[in-house]
Amino acid sequence: MRDGKNLITTSPHLLNQVEFGKLKGMVFPGLNSMPRRWQDAVRVALVTGLIWLVFVGLLSAFTYVDMNRAGREVTYLRAFKFYGLGFFCWLFLGPLNFAIARDLGMEGSRLRTVVLVAIGSILTSLVIIFAYVLLFYAPLMGQTAGEVLKSLQLIDWAWDTILFGTIYLSGLALGQRVRTPPPESSSPTRVAVKSAGRIDYIEVNDILAVSAQSNYVELICAERTHLHRSTLSNFIEQYADAGFIQIHRSHYVRASAVESIRANGGQGRRVILKTGQNLPIAKNYWSGIEEVIGG
Repeated sequence: MRDGKNLITTSPHLLNQVEFGKLKGMVFPGLNSMPRRWQDAVRVALVTGLIWLVFVGLLSAFTYVDMNRAGREVTYLRAFKFYGLGFFCWLFLGPLNFAIARDLGMEGSRLRTVVLVAIGSILTSLVIIFAYVLLFYAPLMGQTAGEVLKSLQLIDWAWDTILFGTIYLSGLALGQRVRTPPPESSSPTRVAVKSAGRIDYIEVNDILAVSAQSNYVELICAERTHLHRSTLSNFIEQYADAGFIQIHRSHYVRASAVESIRANGGQGRRVILKTGQNLPIAKNYWSGIEEVIGG
């Protein structure tokens, strides 16, 4: 930037080159209509593309002002074209490095791991950029590889490092932002079932399904069932973290206990538990049940 004449006329460093499950709905919400497997990739590409555009746009603006102050008439479009070609590789390397950093942030990786991956990523990116300069950029600018190498300065590569750092740290920050620790369950782990002068303590994890029975709920376990004094809504609210899903106004099942879903002789569908018990699925609860159980 300090030597504008060299940058625009003889030092064709590319200025150089090319290096954003829970963003969902936070950025570019219109992508929700796309197939899920494409949503994340497109969001990452759009975010890194925006970073690239701002970066190249600012460098072009600074060069445009500096060159015209120095008495050299350079259009903004020419400066943008120069930097755009130089940093073209980052349109491909950017999304990759962003995704790597975001995943590290979401996993809560140690600082040492984050730094080592960053060093490896930038070195790999610079090797790819170096090959791009020699094989594609030089011929495009009408120069030999030797002429390009001779004209490159250390500052030329500094811009690539700055762009990499911006993209990498943005991905890392996003990953740390959307990362949520496993919630601590506040639900009781056992149910006290009172009957005939005794109290049976049932492990919540042993309950496969819950059904409404007037002022009671029927707790369906592998070996037997228990009647517990409670309404269905109160029971589910109390054990909200137990993994039950609603399949009917009167029935909840544990997703992990479902063996299959079968047709019910032309009268809807039924959930078959791994222990053989079966419960009906109400039509208005069908949508989404298959996805929850399958996931």
